[in-house]
Amino acid sequence: MIFYILAIGEIQNNFGKLLFVLVISRKLKHWHVKCLSIAINTFFNNLKGDIIMTKKFIRLLSVCALIVYGSSANALLVLSGDGNITTNLGVVAGNDTFFTNVLQGGSSVTIHEGHQGGGTSLFAENIDNFYNSLSGVSSSIVTSGTTITDASLAGSDMFISVLPENNYLASELSAMSSFLTGGGSIFFLGENGGFDVYNSIINDSLLGLGSSMSILLGTTFDGGFHLATGSQIATDPLTAGVTEFSYAAPNEVSINGGTSLFFGTQGQAFVSYESASVPEPSIIALLSLGLVGIGFARRKA
Repeated sequence: MIFYILAIGEIQNNFGKLLFVLVISRKLKHWHVKCLSIAINTFFNNLKGDIIMTKKFIRLLSVCALIVYGSSANALLVLSGDGNITTNLGVVAGNDTFFTNVLQGGSSVTIHEGHQGGGTSLFAENIDNFYNSLSGVSSSIVTSGTTITDASLAGSDMFISVLPENNYLASELSAMSSFLTGGGSIFFLGENGGFDVYNSIINDSLLGLGSSMSILLGTTFDGGFHLATGSQIATDPLTAGVTEFSYAAPNEVSINGGTSLFFGTQGQAFVSYESASVPEPSIIALLSLGLVGIGFARRKA
C-alpha cells in the first residue's frame, strides 16, 4: 500500500489520478497492462512536448514498474486425491470456501470433464454448478476428448481437470504451461485406488508441467464420507475460513516440496498445491520501459 501512496503523491495530476483508479480496481493481473499501454502512449507524446512533464511521467512510470513487478501472477498447481470433495459443494460451507479461495478472486473457470463412470459422473457438474452460482463468476465444461489449446484457456483464471481419460498431448501440456506462466491456476482432481488408471494420467501431466506432486496409487484410506476438522486442516491462505471439509475415500498425495492442505484421520495428505510466482510479459516490458525512462531523464538533466 505504501507504494500506492507514494505514487499518488509523486504526481499531483491526471497521471496520479489514473494510477489511483487502476490500483483500487484491484485487478492486479489486468490493470498493469492498461497502465503500460497508457504509459507508452503518454511517453512518446511527451517526447515531443514539455521535458519537465516527461520527467514527472518517468518518475510515475518507475514507481508503477516497482509496484507491478512486486505483484507477479499468483499461479497455482493444485492436486486432490479425492474427487468427492466436490460432492458436498453447496452443502458443506468449508468445501464452498476452499473452492472459492482457490479461485483467488478470479472470475472465469474452465473444467475438462473426464471419466464418467463409477460414481464420478457428477464431479465436473458439481464444480460447474458451484462456480456458476457465485456472483461475478462464470464456468464452462469442455468434454472428454476435446483438445486443450491456448484458445480454449484464453480468458480463464483457472483450469480444472477431472479424472482425464487420455494422456494430454505435448501441445496440450504446452498450452497449460503457458497458462500457468500467464498467471492462471490448474487444479487436478483424482480419485481413490479404483481409478488409478486416470490418476496415473494426472501424475504424467504433473510431471510434464514440472511439478513434484503426485497421487500415490493404491493408497485409499478413510472409506465413506468424513468431515476433516481441527488438525486435519492446515493453516494456509487457501484454507482460510475453512473449519470443516467433506471428503470420502481419497488416495494419498505426495507433495515433494509442495504444501499439504487437508489430511485424513491418520495424517495422510490428500489435497496439496505448489505456487509459482511468474512475472508476466507485460510486467517485464513495463519494468524495462521504466529503466529506459530513467536513463532518458538523466541524459536530459
